[in-house]
Amino acid sequence: MIQFNLLPDVKIEYLKAQRTRKIITVVAFAVTAASLVFLVLIFSINVYKTKNLASLTESIAAASKKLTSQTDLDRKLTVQNQLSSITQLHNGKPDVARLFTFLNQTTPIDVVSLTNFKVDFLTTTVTITGTSDSLVSVNKFVDTLKFTKFQVETVDPKTEKKLLSDPAPAFISVVLDKFTYTTPEAREGQQADQPTTYIIDLTYDPALFDITKIVTLLVPTTTTTRSALPIDTTDLFRPEPVTNEQEGEF
Repeated sequence: MIQFNLLPDVKIEYLKAQRTRKIITVVAFAVTAASLVFLVLIFSINVYKTKNLASLTESIAAASKKLTSQTDLDRKLTVQNQLSSITQLHNGKPDVARLFTFLNQTTPIDVVSLTNFKVDFLTTTVTITGTSDSLVSVNKFVDTLKFTKFQVETVDPKTEKKLLSDPAPAFISVVLDKFTYTTPEAREGQQADQPTTYIIDLTYDPALFDITKIVTLLVPTTTTTRSALPIDTTDLFRPEPVTNEQEGEF
């Protein structure tokens, strides 16, 4: 079929221009509307932010006025800060109650007694002064301290089973600093019953007295100690004797 376009070229160009103008008008209207909506949103946000800041400022001023009106505010805040640190301070202090238990477990029975015991929990050092029936017993005491180990008990959070850490030396260093003993020449007359005296310096593992940990001592079984007896310190400490014995140092 054959079609003939009877419209003149001018009419065709006019119709195209009309369609283009309508499209431009619609697009311009849409852009204008979007711009107006955007401007309204910005204005609303700005008004809300200003109102919210003013409300917060008023709340802060009211709370500050209420706090400053209280009597002894500085004192109350100081007490509150101290109360918040009680738990931390408690966990940081040493468990001194373990001291006598450890002494009874590591001191050889009936052959070694203590006359003086100094412990420094800051430097983890101990100085033990005491008496013994012989220098052999003192060396036995020193060896017991050297070979004593400890384990820390923990609980598995998943299975709730008790777990023990690997044994570790309880005392990092043990030194027999000084000792006195009775010479054969002095074993006559009044000096026959004079005991051997000693001074032992040692450094312990800080975990031994950590109040947040459960610690178990592992004392060598080849040494007879007070661990097999009820805890009783009445015969563990004795007065320091006054002797004229010879003195030695290591």
